[in-house]
Amino acid sequence: MKNHFCINHFLLFLFSPFFICQVNSQEISNFEFPIAKVHFYSSQADIERSGVVQISKGRNSIEIKNLTSKLEDSSIRILVKNKSQEDKIKILSLEVESNQSEENYEVEIQESDELVKSSQFKLKKLTDEYLSLQEEEKTIKSIQFAKIPEGKNKNSSISNINLNQWGSNLDFVQNALKENHSKSIKLLDEIDTARSELNLALFISNKYNSRRTKFSKSLKIEIDSKESLQLPLTIIYRTSGASWYPVYTAKLLDDKVSPTLKLVSYALVKNETGEPWFNIKSSFSATDPNESAILPTLKQWKIETRLISKNEKSSLKKRAESPSPSQAIQNYNDTPELEADEYQKVAKPRSKILNNKSLPSQEFYSNNLAQVKDKRANRKSEQTQEALDNFQSNIMNRDQNLSQGRYEEAIKYSNDVLQNIESLNPKFKKHFKEEQIASENIKRQALEMQENKDLISKLIQPKSSKRGYDFYYEVNSSETIPSDSAYRKIFLSEKSLSTDLYFEANPVMQNLSFLIGQVSYKDSNPILEGPLSIFHNFDYLGESILNNVSNNQPFKLNLGADEDIQVTRSIEKFREITGIINKSYNNKFNVSIKVKNRKKIPVVIDIFERIPMPSNDLVNVNIGKMNLQPLEVDKNYGLYKFRLNLPPNKEEIIKIEYNLNHSTEVQPSFNEAGKEW
Repeated sequence: MKNHFCINHFLLFLFSPFFICQVNSQEISNFEFPIAKVHFYSSQADIERSGVVQISKGRNSIEIKNLTSKLEDSSIRILVKNKSQEDKIKILSLEVESNQSEENYEVEIQESDELVKSSQFKLKKLTDEYLSLQEEEKTIKSIQFAKIPEGKNKNSSISNINLNQWGSNLDFVQNALKENHSKSIKLLDEIDTARSELNLALFISNKYNSRRTKFSKSLKIEIDSKESLQLPLTIIYRTSGASWYPVYTAKLLDDKVSPTLKLVSYALVKNETGEPWFNIKSSFSATDPNESAILPTLKQWKIETRLISKNEKSSLKKRAESPSPSQAIQNYNDTPELEADEYQKVAKPRSKILNNKSLPSQEFYSNNLAQVKDKRANRKSEQTQEALDNFQSNIMNRDQNLSQGRYEEAIKYSNDVLQNIESLNPKFKKHFKEEQIASENIKRQALEMQENKDLISKLIQPKSSKRGYDFYYEVNSSETIPSDSAYRKIFLSEKSLSTDLYFEANPVMQNLSFLIGQVSYKDSNPILEGPLSIFHNFDYLGESILNNVSNNQPFKLNLGADEDIQVTRSIEKFREITGIINKSYNNKFNVSIKVKNRKKIPVVIDIFERIPMPSNDLVNVNIGKMNLQPLEVDKNYGLYKFRLNLPPNKEEIIKIEYNLNHSTEVQPSFNEAGKEW
């Protein structure tokens, strides 16, 4: 704390009105500090950016903008690449600023405003013509033909209308009304079309003016330098929205004397950070970066006492009744301050919020609906409004289904959005290009995810150890990973592992033999648990799960059924009654397992068999003859394993006898339970 006190007083003295120091400020785009490396954890990633900054002598302020909003403020580290420059500069402070900005649609807003104006002008012109026709219709309908009322001067210039004139005038009125009606119907249709276009124009204008909020963060670095220099810096920060999962492919080639297993390891990665990664070097970890590698220290907890006054008693009582301070505040108060000259700084967050602009008014459209109330002028516009509502609903459902892993539904709603756009007037389509591209990308992404749905459902988060002990997997190739939530497979390694092949059969359950690979694994990095695709001599066998494997630990690989090893099991049962007074059943079982090797090479096969074990003294089981000694026995559970070494085109029979005795008053019940083998 003394060091901080001295530094603060020195800075106050240095920047007092008598000492004015010029600060060299520069703003840097994140593209000038491109992402060079990404180190993945199970649900986070460390991002490493590198660049060169021109530093002036004295105080420098550098701001790097447009970093991901998912950046963890306290994780930022600044490293000086050139060790010879470390003594020449001093990083004074780091500060993270949260930004909320609007996407720039200035050109589109101008175009949409012009579109609204032209649509309004067109609708106003048509509406004025229609209202004029309505007035004209009223005038025509007000024309009356009648005799001169009594008392009028018959010798005046006005005389009675004869029948011919009467008919001619009636024809004029009828024709005028008919023509007026025809024009009105046509104008209603044109007004309906104009309203529909204005509805679309207002929707587009609202879309651009209601700019989507873009969240980002920027980093401000204060550096004091003894001289002007070009300073290569590396910025490392942690972000959420990145994940990886181990997946494997096993290719067994047994066409040689010594079978070889090629185990190919991949990392299935996903980027949802909001930052695209171009030509990055990637590495992978199985540890949790939030776990500390240092054992927390336990301090002495002392109780001290003193006498308190009555006023203090009252104050303590009130304090006891009020909520206690949060643990977060307590932790903050207990946290020591960092030294000012540390290169690894903890950034201080600072918020910067921008307000959205208001949406364009639809007052003109509402007034027009009030001016022309005829339903014939509102058919297309209602259909347009319904289509726009459907369009927005489809977009919402598209995004929601994609995020929740319902890929078939995401594809369906993507197609619906594309159909909505296709049905629009061509002059409006270009304003929905963004939605069209997004739907096509989501459709492609959902199709990819749908193809890998089975694999994705089996993904297992990488876990190798607890509390800081880590395993490290590095990739030499460069990768490009957009921030689009899609899974991408990155090659990690390919290892050739020595394998011993043998067969296993469980004829009690199934008359099939299964090929097994006993694999020897020797590597400092473990195999992490994950889904495994298995190929045998280039034939795809299926999917399995590869469990965690440590160094020098053999593991078993199931390679599927093989019909060239025939296994058949039969059982003969005999019953006899023994005893005169206390009669009992003696059940004799003869099990026969025939195994035939139809391959051209010798094979080793393990046969699993079981004998029922009684759960009480009411039933006795006596094991009889076996023509082959078992390799392993678990008598407590009645489980036996036999091993056969079969030459090519040879067969062998395993015979097992056992007796089951019980009173005639006892009814045995056979249940499958207990230990599995």
